[in-house]
Amino acid sequence: MIKKILKIICLVGFISLLSSCIFAYTNEDIDRYYSVSIENDSISTIRNWYLVDTNTNNLYGREDVYSTVYANDTDSLKFKSNKNYKCYIYFDSKNYFEIPEKFYLNKNIIIRITGSRWNPEYSISKDYSRSAITTNNITVETAVQKNK
Repeated sequence: MIKKILKIICLVGFISLLSSCIFAYTNEDIDRYYSVSIENDSISTIRNWYLVDTNTNNLYGREDVYSTVYANDTDSLKFKSNKNYKCYIYFDSKNYFEIPEKFYLNKNIIIRITGSRWNPEYSISKDYSRSAITTNNITVETAVQKNK
């Protein structure tokens, strides 16, 4: 009787050992970068855009002074993953649009801007086309920290 109970306990232990999952983060996961693309489907030119890390309030964007995105055009930058960001879009020095939604960057995304500088609208979606860019080794510039 004791041998049968021990066999059952061993069998249950073995099955639970095989069915359990262990998730471990590696430095590769922590140091990963994902692309954020701005699609300008508005009738206005975007003169600059950047992301703000909501935990540190650091600004990240293109190393150049401005990241201009003309109407019906797209711009992409890579940002450090596993952070919460907020996006700011500048149509000119007076008209800017703060996207009210924060997002956690753990995948490539597209921020689509529609409308105009006076009445902008946005949508945030997963970017499925980035896998082709990664596969074909097309380089996307990495965002740098900017001065406020």
